[in-house]
Formats: sequence, C-alpha cells, structure tokens
Amino acid sequence: MIVMRTLKGWTGPKTVDGKKMEGTYRAHQVPFADMTGDHLRLLEEWMHSYEPEELFDEAGTLRPELAELAPKGRRRMGDNPHANGGLLLHDLEMPDFRDFAVHCPTPGVTVAESTRIMGQFLAEVMRGNLEAANFRVFGPDETRSNRLDAVLDVTPRAWEAATRAVGTTGWRRPAG
Repeated sequence: MIVMRTLKGWTGPKTVDGKKMEGTYRAHQVPFADMTGDHLRLLEEWMHSYEPEELFDEAGTLRPELAELAPKGRRRMGDNPHANGGLLLHDLEMPDFRDFAVHCPTPGVTVAESTRIMGQFLAEVMRGNLEAANFRVFGPDETRSNRLDAVLDVTPRAWEAATRAVGTTGWRRPAG
C-alpha cells in the first residue's frame, strides 16, 4: 500500500470567491456549490488539470496500458485476508438498532440528524468491541463534520499528520 499525505484540496482550485481552499477545511469535496459563471469555469479547469485525454480513449474507456498496471491474482487487495471480508472475520458485539430509532409521533415534526444518530450507534458498537479491538472508525478528519463525533466519546483520534491553524505558517505535530 502507498499512503500519500497531501494538503487537503491539493489539486483543486487554490482560491474560490477570494477564499483560500488548499490546506483548509473549505477544500472538502467540491469547494463550491453553485455551478454557474466563475464556479463552472473553475470546475472545468480543475477537471481538465487531470488530463483525462491521457487516461481515457475517445470512447471514455481506460487506456489498456493503464489497465495493465493493476495487480493480478494474489497481489490484489481483495485477495488479502485482512481486506477480503471473509477469512479473518469475527462477529461484533452489536447494540439493538431499535434503541436508536427516532420517535416520530407526527410526520414532519421531529427534528433529527440521521448521521448524528448513526454516530451514537457506532459509538455503542465501539464500546461493545473495545476489548476485542475488532471495530474501528476510519475517517481522516471528517468525523465531526459528518456528525459521527459520538465515537470520540469512546476513543480519541489517532492523528498522524502535522497540523496548523488556518492563517498561520507554523506546523506542529499532534500531542501524544
């Protein structure tokens, strides 16, 4: 496996609407929502920067010489016993999913966030499997923004990258 650490938004637009994108939280997914005017132009430039004509033929098919680069047989990730979903499985201790149901006595009245509820469910899965250490949530930095932060009540982040506050130039290693 190759793990590459890059700035968030490394290949995307450097700024959008005068705001810095690269290396900031603003670079999550597509860093602009309305696909008109300058935003559409930025998106087109960004996508063309990947030089798709070098990767795909006129019909949009991956070029054969690139497809040949993929591992074959036992060298494939899916053939690894840790990754193929079968050889090393252990049952998880699972909470009753019904305990996480959102009570909706009247349609359109209850306010709830499905991903926040999922975070609470995953936190209980994690609690039930701490001793076996066979359940882990992996999400580089989206845990809070995806509303799954209840898992952080069970276990802290394992953060490997250096961090810096937006607007500063100094990098620091995570504590611990």
